[in-house]
Amino acid sequence: MPGKRRTTQLTGSSVPQGTTPLEKTNAQSDFRSVTANRLLSPDQLARFLQVPLATIYRWRSRGEAPQGIKVGRHVRFRIEDVEQWLEIRRGAPGSGSRSADS
Repeated sequence: MPGKRRTTQLTGSSVPQGTTPLEKTNAQSDFRSVTANRLLSPDQLARFLQVPLATIYRWRSRGEAPQGIKVGRHVRFRIEDVEQWLEIRRGAPGSGSRSADS
């Protein structure tokens, strides 16, 4: 039909053809939509963690980011590694939760 966009089923939701789920602004929607792919780009990781992209690269240079995987010239992050990194940081000193004695 004229004026109607076709949709494609992708990870259980309808997405207009020519549009990727990562064009959504909601970080959690982004994260869910890429879990089928199991890898995040640095930009996707930054949006999920709600930090600037430069922070991801700074963390990587300091060895503080989730473990990355080189795919050719590109860095990707496995979902499992990101989840594990978040769990480890949850209770780590200096992870954002300040105590009364600091």
